[in-house]
Amino acid sequence: MAGELEHIGTSGTTDTGARLQKAEYEGTDKHRLDGQTTDDIIVAKSATSLGRLAFAASRILGKGAAGNLAALTAAQVKTILGAGVASGLATLNGATKVIEQPASITDFLENPPTEDLATKAPTSEWAFDHEVTPPFDHLTGLFRSRGHPLIIPTISWTEVENNVTVDQETRFIKLAVADAAPAGDGRAYLKCYGLSGAGANVEKMDWDKELFIQFVTNRFIDEATSPPLCFIQLKPTSNAGALAADGLGIRIADTGTPHSNDRKLYGVSYGSGGADIAVDLSLTMVSNTAYVIGIHHKPTEFVKWYVNGVLKGTQSTAANVPTGNSDAGTYLVVSVDKHATDPDAVATLYAGWFLIWQAY
Repeated sequence: MAGELEHIGTSGTTDTGARLQKAEYEGTDKHRLDGQTTDDIIVAKSATSLGRLAFAASRILGKGAAGNLAALTAAQVKTILGAGVASGLATLNGATKVIEQPASITDFLENPPTEDLATKAPTSEWAFDHEVTPPFDHLTGLFRSRGHPLIIPTISWTEVENNVTVDQETRFIKLAVADAAPAGDGRAYLKCYGLSGAGANVEKMDWDKELFIQFVTNRFIDEATSPPLCFIQLKPTSNAGALAADGLGIRIADTGTPHSNDRKLYGVSYGSGGADIAVDLSLTMVSNTAYVIGIHHKPTEFVKWYVNGVLKGTQSTAANVPTGNSDAGTYLVVSVDKHATDPDAVATLYAGWFLIWQAY
């Protein structure tokens, strides 16, 4: 058969005559493979015979599609490993017992770094320049990278009560509308330090830095008759009610007169456009149900609002996105605007578990 092992006679051919001589049997140059070239390999062609396997440059030894030992090309190796068809994480092919890799590392890495970015680690920002959606799945990494956290306790806040009762607990603040009382408002606020790196301006706010806010809120007890407006905001004033300067947050209830839905949720922001602008988050809160609110602010680009980890609304008009360094102190404010006499309910707002992260 082609490629078989041969003996070379004294004449230099495969004709050894009637008998194989001792020199022909023992000589290191007295055996060859039919059609032999440099770097060919001796393989078992069958259970009873040896033969030649040609092994050219840029080949890899392995079993081919037919199951026989073969000198494979790079393309054949990729096919065996599944590089041309697999997607996602590596899997084991139960039939062939071959680990099938994804087509590319980019199948499960978003925006992989260029070589110069990768070699700058750990100072490279690549690992954190993708969208991180609150609740912060990558919070530990964010804290250790290019920003700093503020964990806000719900104690030692300043309280202002005007027909709205304010209570502070370890984990949350409670604002309750006083039953059958006249119009008024109530609020709890805390001055936030460290959101501006400008020395003496430590109590002010640098809106030119990326920011994440996360908190939990609960709007308890429906009120169909003149329900109050509820606000949770980060802004340069401790006043209750709508934003009047750069800031952002949420509003619970529409602003109609009377309000048609007292638990409808809106995202609010105030930028260079000079107005409190609301984004409908297409959600009516269920009474006595906690919601995790996440707000992502990226200067000049957007404010995004998340509810329980799901993106619910985006403000991308630059004039409505806070920018610049605030000239006033920065406050976290939880407030209720009881704009009319409330004859029949004690509508309540809870807010707590505040967490803020800001880029350096």
